[in-house]
Amino acid sequence: MIDYILVRTGQQSLQYVGHSQGTTAYWVMMSQHPYYNRRIKSMHALAPAAYMHNTRSPYVLFLATFMYTTDLMLSLMGTWWFEPTNEMNIQGGLQNCHDGAPFQAMCTINTFLIAGFNTEEVNSTMLPVIHAHSPAGASSMQMMHHAQTIRSRIFRQYDHGPMNMIRYGQLTPPVYNLANVQAPTLFYHSTNDWMATPADVELLYRELPNVVKRYLVPLPAFNHLDFVWAINVRRLLYDELLADLKAYV
Repeated sequence: MIDYILVRTGQQSLQYVGHSQGTTAYWVMMSQHPYYNRRIKSMHALAPAAYMHNTRSPYVLFLATFMYTTDLMLSLMGTWWFEPTNEMNIQGGLQNCHDGAPFQAMCTINTFLIAGFNTEEVNSTMLPVIHAHSPAGASSMQMMHHAQTIRSRIFRQYDHGPMNMIRYGQLTPPVYNLANVQAPTLFYHSTNDWMATPADVELLYRELPNVVKRYLVPLPAFNHLDFVWAINVRRLLYDELLADLKAYV
């Protein structure tokens, strides 16, 4: 995608903005392909995620605890796709999460159990849209990889068990080399993020060699999904982000 954009625009480099897993993909890319550093003017990491063992989300903790059972069930079902926003859930959200619906409060709580509680910034009118798009689908192996990261407390490649020797030439998966992430990096994080917790963000910060800014969202209750859906996200975050993007043009 980066190469395609640069070819189409004729530019030599670009700015990268990622949220949550969008930041994880960036750390992996730079670790494995550090030559991409020269193609990035600046990396703006919203809810930066790599280490996740301090997560407070019950859903994520459940996945990590029962990851092998979950993987076995998906395999027996003949599916390798984790799809929480399927058609049934979308229709359920449209019918039960709209303003005036008797179960709208349950929709709100369900969202909070993923991201962290923040009643102040939730837009109840948008709940049907939120439930239709978040969380998006992912491969079962991708979910397993996150669960492995939580349990091992190490940011490393996928653990294939006995197949590691064949795939990697060693018994354990290689650790991602975060020292390769050299492009200027800016963090935007919050204290009430149940997915990218302050402790895990701090650990990532210590591993990266070129974090030039850390912006803590000035609202203690700001959660993981507020980076996308909060009512006042422009004032609390996006104005700061846009100013930083202009500074690195």
